[in-house]
Amino acid sequence: MKNLLLHIILLLVSTTTMAAKYNQVTRIQTGGKWREAFIYVPDGLTENRPLVIAAHGMGDNMENMKTASQWNLIADTAKFAVVYPQGDGNQWDINGMTDINFMLDIIKKMSSEYNIDESRVYMTGFSMGGMLTYHIINNVADKFAAFGPISGYNLWGANFNCSRPVPICHIHGQEDSFVDYNGVPAIIKGFAKKDNCDPTPEVTQVSNFCTKTHYKNGDCSTEVILYSVKNRWHEYKNDYDDFQTSKALWDFFRKYSNKCGETQEVNDTLCEESAKKNIYEVECSSDYVASHETVSQMSGTGVLSLKEATDYVDINIPLEEKGAYKVYVGYNSIYGFKEINCTVNGESNTIKLGNTSDDKSEDKQGETLVGSFLFSEGDNDVRLTPIWTWAVVDYVRIEKIENTSACVSEANDDKGNFNCLYKRKDETLYIKTKEEGTIRITDLNGMLIYTSRIAAEENIIRLDKLPKGIYIVYFRGLTMKIVK
Repeated sequence: MKNLLLHIILLLVSTTTMAAKYNQVTRIQTGGKWREAFIYVPDGLTENRPLVIAAHGMGDNMENMKTASQWNLIADTAKFAVVYPQGDGNQWDINGMTDINFMLDIIKKMSSEYNIDESRVYMTGFSMGGMLTYHIINNVADKFAAFGPISGYNLWGANFNCSRPVPICHIHGQEDSFVDYNGVPAIIKGFAKKDNCDPTPEVTQVSNFCTKTHYKNGDCSTEVILYSVKNRWHEYKNDYDDFQTSKALWDFFRKYSNKCGETQEVNDTLCEESAKKNIYEVECSSDYVASHETVSQMSGTGVLSLKEATDYVDINIPLEEKGAYKVYVGYNSIYGFKEINCTVNGESNTIKLGNTSDDKSEDKQGETLVGSFLFSEGDNDVRLTPIWTWAVVDYVRIEKIENTSACVSEANDDKGNFNCLYKRKDETLYIKTKEEGTIRITDLNGMLIYTSRIAAEENIIRLDKLPKGIYIVYFRGLTMKIVK
């Protein structure tokens, strides 16, 4: 109960302190009448960014679509705008041009007011919104870059009249009898044929309950994908422990523009320029997981509101030169106990965010050193996990430690004494401390393997008598995993 109360308090704090650039219902004139749409524009959105339009199902509304899909969260991550249009009479015109023109007027408005990139507009919709998505494919495919229908298709017959090769990622529950799943594979195959994809798809199991049918190598570099989700009825769900609908769509969308053969990852230029400075923007990595209750109604910059021990973000850092690097986390906002765990290639350290002089404002925008780690040549996996808190993470910055005897784990104790711990190439541990202490080495099950009192100043512990294995070293609040 205490933890639940804390979570509620933190959620209320987050929703009142972190403001988007635009986050409300607006009226749009189309076809001689006023229509409504919920527009979400994240803080820090620059010009020439993508737009996602997400249409609700029949009898539903834009607010429910916003809550179910959680596109706002991903927009915060990758910096794009989202529009949730409201159907006239809570439904869509999937035969005529009324709602097609509504979508085109939305694009015009977002281009005029936010200068969105009109070559990277993505259409998605649930149920009847999915039917509207296919209707748009067959009538104005050139106005959109890629499409993501969910649990919806043309119930009175397949139609493949699209004017160009179209990238499609369709998601459907296999138990769906309302908009029958059994009609989907033929439609997907038909569009794959229309796009001139390879006739035989690649079929893979991407999670315990989800199968991916992937048609590749279509004209203009198009792909057609079907995600078939077991034990799912007619519903929009983001199952963060198995399959994330909106995240899967964004991972697909982000590659495409509506220009033939031109594919790209979102913000490639920013990613490349930042990496030259050893700054790795979170939006350049797409592997993140958050619990559903955590992400509800959150806004602001950064990747996501990390809160639970099951929430994390993975960032890949490719390096040409291995060695020891200091790792800094840049963040937009933090609350709660403000602790975050950083793991690099299996080695981890936990630090309090906001404990440095780098913090600039009341909502704790800043950068904190989370520790020093050994990086390898090639790819390096960096995972950030909160410890009963939440933090909106923007980037990871690394700084090479030129001194080869520099600390892999370092800290100041409560008296201000500097403590240092690292493993040397000659299979010894080096420890430097201003006061005596105790070093403990355990196996991964917590079984004590070695313990010894350590004198002040420099100490060298030989590891040659340890059998091969993985161990945890503890010393004055420092923790380091070693492999022998």
